[in-house]
Amino acid sequence: MSTPEVQQIIQKIESDLATPADFRELTRLINEDETGMLAEWVHAQFSAPVTDLSFDRAKWESIANDIVTADKLSATNPSEHLKPIHPTVHKAGFMHRWIWVAASIVIMLGVGTYFWMTNNKDNYAPEPVVSVTEVHPGKEGALLTLADGSLVSLDSIHNGQVLLTDGSRAKVVDGQLIYEGKAKQASYNIMSTPRGRIFRLLLPDGTKVWLNAASSIRFPTTFNGKERRVEVKGEAYLEVAKNQEMPFRISVNQQMEVEVLGTHFNINAYDNEEMLSTTLVSGAVQVTALYPVSNDSDRMTITLKPGQQAQLVQAVSNTRNPKNGGFKIINNPDVEKILAWKNGLFNFKDVSLAELMHQLERWYDIEVIYPHGIPSVELTGEISRGVTLNELLTAMERMGVHHTLEGKKLIILP
Repeated sequence: MSTPEVQQIIQKIESDLATPADFRELTRLINEDETGMLAEWVHAQFSAPVTDLSFDRAKWESIANDIVTADKLSATNPSEHLKPIHPTVHKAGFMHRWIWVAASIVIMLGVGTYFWMTNNKDNYAPEPVVSVTEVHPGKEGALLTLADGSLVSLDSIHNGQVLLTDGSRAKVVDGQLIYEGKAKQASYNIMSTPRGRIFRLLLPDGTKVWLNAASSIRFPTTFNGKERRVEVKGEAYLEVAKNQEMPFRISVNQQMEVEVLGTHFNINAYDNEEMLSTTLVSGAVQVTALYPVSNDSDRMTITLKPGQQAQLVQAVSNTRNPKNGGFKIINNPDVEKILAWKNGLFNFKDVSLAELMHQLERWYDIEVIYPHGIPSVELTGEISRGVTLNELLTAMERMGVHHTLEGKKLIILP
């Protein structure tokens, strides 16, 4: 599989006319091809062994090793690292072939760049070292884990069907996974969004779920019995279908439970945040702490009214000093800011720099470090989550957030 644009770049490489910009463009096209077929085609064009090894091969092999390392990480924690590979069910063995193809292409691109610089050394003037990395925003996509452990990448299934292991069916329609019909026996599926992905889900009972980046929801393919129970990690917004005969219960990080009959609310429960929070938009919810919060009680329950938020300090190994336990109720929280992610926005109002950087890490799949500590800056305004990281950082520079970007490592400066 190739395109005229790719073929033109290949011809320039073979004729020793390609520039570093051509190699960067070829790399971008390979990265954006979610099928992996372009990577295989390009690899085939450069399958002949390289005879001149005077270039800095160690540098390029180091990059290739990074790719393989990422592959190993994805095998141990697929929900956090796995990228879209194939539009249907796939196993780990299928994935490795593309990882090694990508690694070999990285080395090939290094060889080509070396030859271009050598053949054009009289005209080549080194440019100042600047960051040219363009970090794109997140997009729709998720990973579905079926009851038998099979994995389905939802990134590339456009308005298609997914056959589930219990015989029931689901389909993807415009960025939403919809469960159809009623299975005879419930089996549990897990939808997880890696960093840089967001997706929607329509549960078998008609409940709507918006799943933010680096989040997951575990749910049955059909609801039987006296309750509807799911498990949520990360951040999700839910519009629960009403059914007074079957209450809807959500286990949050195994530390908090939310019970509803029919309501709209947001849950924020990321592991790297201090607080678990539930924000009620409409209806009523009952929120219960699932770990000891006082000397004389094993749990604590509160009922929220619309326009209230319940905050609970995250437990460490489900234990907490009693004086730090218990719920804190926030009246009239800024719902617009809380739901900004669902509406495709970053809202900077009264957000700490560390909190905002957590959002950027999840949405752009980057690492943020503070070599000189976290600077004190005042943030304001809002911006679309559809902008590139580079565009967002340009806006933040005007707010006094100084930085340097090295690949996918964002370094915050004083």
